[in-house]
Amino acid sequence: MACDAGYIRVVGWVKDTDNDGQCARVRVEYADGHKWYSPQACPKGTKVSFGSPWSDTKSQIINAYLYEFDV
Repeated sequence: MACDAGYIRVVGWVKDTDNDGQCARVRVEYADGHKWYSPQACPKGTKVSFGSPWSDTKSQIINAYLYEFDV
């Protein structure tokens, strides 16, 4: 996570590590209910960097989830 004057965002990367026909992605959920999705990583070995948008309000809590989905 990154922080600037009380605003926060998620910065990182996601990588597909299995040859299973699924892609990996990160979902970011903001306290106001807004959701943002990272670019998908697939096929196996693909790694993508991302940075979510900054929160709209200061000191807002955000959650990040790594998940896989079928293509």
